[in-house]
Parts: sequence; structure tokens; C-alpha cells
Amino acid sequence: MVFTRFDLRHGRGRKMGSLEEGVNSFWDLSPDGTQAAVVEADSVPRIRVLSFGDHAVHEVRLDQKIVLAGVSWAPDARSWYVVSAGPEGVGPWCVLRVMPDGRTTALIPRQAWMYSCEASPDGRYVTYTSNTGEASLWLLDDF
Repeated sequence: MVFTRFDLRHGRGRKMGSLEEGVNSFWDLSPDGTQAAVVEADSVPRIRVLSFGDHAVHEVRLDQKIVLAGVSWAPDARSWYVVSAGPEGVGPWCVLRVMPDGRTTALIPRQAWMYSCEASPDGRYVTYTSNTGEASLWLLDDF
């Protein structure tokens, strides 16, 4: 995974940093754009933080064994929100707040299926996707 600066007028710029991550990774930029948080869906439950200034990587290990499927910076730029499933990568799904020391707190009741979340700029709200599995069925015949 390679992060590069991009300017709308001049296109791709210099390389900001890189991480050896797989195809099942999710990432988000810090509010000030100086760092990226990366989680891997099939790895140890951790958030890897890449600093674009010195290319240092800091790792935050979570306090529970879960599978991560999304990450979003909190507006304080010190904590994160993650979407997670149980240890085997299946539901139920949850949105967790992750503190800098790796402590997690569930924010909502578990859901059937989720895949992303994002905090509002003031930190008062967190939006998330949720699929309840409830739907209507239509049959089209002889059209």
C-alpha cells in the first residue's frame, strides 16, 4: 500500500509512505492529513498508524480478539472508530471506539452485518452502514 501526494492541477506527487498490507486492508487519513490508520481484515486485531512526516509506523493492539472491517479517525486524532466482527470474521457486527492504549468500547448494539463507519467533524455523531437482512421479494413472470 503506497500513499502519494496528489494535487488537482499537477497530478501525482511524491511518495508519502508505504506499508506492506494485503488486499483485505482498510484505511483512513487523520483529520490533519499527516497520518494514515490501517487495519487488516485477516490479521491480528490492531491499528497500524503511518506517519507521513518520518515514515514511522506505530501499532495499537486491541484488547479483544476480533476481525476488523473498517477504520475511521476520531476528530481528536488520537483515537479511532472501527467496524468489527467476532473472532472468526462472522457476525454479529459492531462499531467500537478504540483508545490510544487499545481499549475498546462498543457504541451500539450488535448488528447482522456492517462494513463502514465515520465520525462527524465535531465528534458528536458516528454514522455507520447496517444491513438488517430484511427485504421484500418480487417475482417477475412472463414479461
